[in-house]
Amino acid sequence: MQLGIICDPERRGKDETLVREARKFFTKVVYIPITSIKLEVSEQLKAFYKNYDLCEFDCVLPIPTYRYREFFYMILKILENNMVFVPI
Repeated sequence: MQLGIICDPERRGKDETLVREARKFFTKVVYIPITSIKLEVSEQLKAFYKNYDLCEFDCVLPIPTYRYREFFYMILKILENNMVFVPI
């Protein structure tokens, strides 16, 4: 199973424990800075980080911040429409 953790890049050092613990339960854990996500608008909205399609993850854990609240909301709606599990 794959887990994507989306958060503000300024929190990188604070989330190392979370990533380490998540690796105990998931085969692949990808830390995704919100500023590195690219959106694709076509017949269906998609979100990408590097060569990863966020809609293909089994679970995506967003750690939203007030600074990027609108972008987090947009990502949540895209993931919800693509039936990705998002624990909130």
